[in-house]
Amino acid sequence: MIDIFKNFAGGNIRVRSVNGKNVSIEQEIRDTSEWWFYWCFGAETDEDGEYVFQFVNGDVIGPWGVALSFDRENWFYDKNLTFISRNSFKYPFQKGKKVYFSFSLPYTEKDFEKFLSGGVSIKKCFFCKTERGRDLFLYETGNRRSENVFLITARHHACESAASYALEGLISRLTEKDNAIGRDFALDIVPFVDLDGVEDGDQGKSRAPHYHNRDYLPQPLYNVTKALYARYGNRGIRFGADLHSPAKYGGIHDRMSLIEGDERISGAQRRFSDILERETAGAAIEYKRKDNIIFGTHWNKGSRPDSLSFFIAHGAELAFTFEHPYFGNRDAPYMPGELRDFGRRMADAFVRYYEEE
Repeated sequence: MIDIFKNFAGGNIRVRSVNGKNVSIEQEIRDTSEWWFYWCFGAETDEDGEYVFQFVNGDVIGPWGVALSFDRENWFYDKNLTFISRNSFKYPFQKGKKVYFSFSLPYTEKDFEKFLSGGVSIKKCFFCKTERGRDLFLYETGNRRSENVFLITARHHACESAASYALEGLISRLTEKDNAIGRDFALDIVPFVDLDGVEDGDQGKSRAPHYHNRDYLPQPLYNVTKALYARYGNRGIRFGADLHSPAKYGGIHDRMSLIEGDERISGAQRRFSDILERETAGAAIEYKRKDNIIFGTHWNKGSRPDSLSFFIAHGAELAFTFEHPYFGNRDAPYMPGELRDFGRRMADAFVRYYEEE
């Protein structure tokens, strides 16, 4: 017999049926208004044996199979061990040994706390209460006397975990003492805009009636957006970066990409893009400016009440949304250390841009 559970941070699964060692499951869409792909669950059996898991609501398994963990801290892929198809996987259980499975590498608040415990020079500040009663924090570092504000946000969409690993690298580099950004900017970081969704295991994308990255409105729906308006109402933002992950996989969703804005900001974005391309050349994860999603193409059309519009409204010289793929477009999946390295290189690109401008 198998026990399938989701009672942990980021858990998301619905069991449809269990027939012997064949399990029918699906991701929980919850209050997302369209189909989406995120799932994460744990399982334990009372006997040794291989189980097969069949997803019944679309293809939700990446090209490297499922992400695996035994402790929800260390995750890995083993395609030979798990992969059957884009909607089914297998696993040879050992009696009494819990195993965790996920669409991709998860990242919740406890992971960020572990990162901070490594000695990062940063101040934790209460920011607001979430709709579900959690304490949501903003983190301050850099030169707190400076009028140059650099606002960094992530997880506007709860499931977009790859971006959080890159955020660690970005913070690590910018909090080192030997860089011009840390010296000249007040750095404000909101690592979990949709904290409730991250912890509860929501999709977060297209949350009804609208999701967090469509809440930059005259009358915001979410407490975190209200708090952002309150904090920056009379303050300028010189640099802004909002870190995301794209749709599940395939085509543009497998490439690091900067989402360009209109002519108000695109020139600065492209200068930064050229620098970032140079900084990542030859690295484990490379970025190419040609992979930017140009304003007016794909889904990037028209004005939106999103983070970029918020940055621009507060005077940002350079700001963007950046997509970090779950898996990538090479012969191995993106892993945490490589994503952190990419974040450090992005920080170096910000330093170079600032020094050159």
